[in-house]
Amino acid sequence: MIDFRNVTKTFGNDIIALNEVSFQVEPGEFLFITGPSGAGKTTVGRLLIREFAPTSGEITVGEYDLAKLTGRDIPFYRRQVGFVFQDFKLLPDRTVAENIELSLEILDKTSEEIREKVARVLELVNLSGKDNLFPSQLSGGEVQRTVIARAVAAEPPLIFADEPTGNLDAETGWQITELLEKINQRGTTVIMATHNQGIIGAAKKRVIKLEGGRVVVDTKEEKQEALRQSSGQARIKNQEKFEKEGEKEREENSEGDDREKKHEKEHKGKHHQKKKAVEVEKVE
Repeated sequence: MIDFRNVTKTFGNDIIALNEVSFQVEPGEFLFITGPSGAGKTTVGRLLIREFAPTSGEITVGEYDLAKLTGRDIPFYRRQVGFVFQDFKLLPDRTVAENIELSLEILDKTSEEIREKVARVLELVNLSGKDNLFPSQLSGGEVQRTVIARAVAAEPPLIFADEPTGNLDAETGWQITELLEKINQRGTTVIMATHNQGIIGAAKKRVIKLEGGRVVVDTKEEKQEALRQSSGQARIKNQEKFEKEGEKEREENSEGDDREKKHEKEHKGKHHQKKKAVEVEKVE
């Protein structure tokens, strides 16, 4: 689980990137973070890879308390997060395969294991056969797929994609989003920072909107509130139903009591008449 608790991040004396931000992300969740430029979307990602620590507040990712990580701990922690950079950060003098291999070499994998892993992730992102090309030989969508392949190669439990569709045409942007959804369906938590409202609206995932460094919308909380209201309305309806049924039952019981009293009275009347007739016969 990712847990931001009252997180504030400032730069210098007058730039507040995040201001008292709190939210939780469950394992395997897909989350959009949106908002205008400068709202704090990228800052969330940079905090998650522990590029810097929060000014105040707490961030935990799984068992890691990010504010307490030492310099020695950070490289090990970063294996938990795959980052899809907005500006790609591919090495131009390395091939597609070599750029991906760099993320695996720190894991003490053998050369054969690395080649097998590279082949698998290239197939995942639909770049099989492009392994020996250089970034300059790729289309924009292919470059972004390479960046995603590098991010997922080490199988981190969390992917943060920073505006992965920002420099792409609409169709290619959809393809990249669908690729991230595919990765999410394999169990990876995905956080995608984007201002593309078309993608957000169609994907129907949880959305956190930032404005001025603050959370102004969290659709998870809205759904929970709607459920609470729905639950409250259901309780009221059930209570009304219970009261109506209780009233009906009381009426039926009352009517039953009246019928029993009537039958008892009729029975007593008949018994009295019969007794009186017997007494008359005795007298005669």
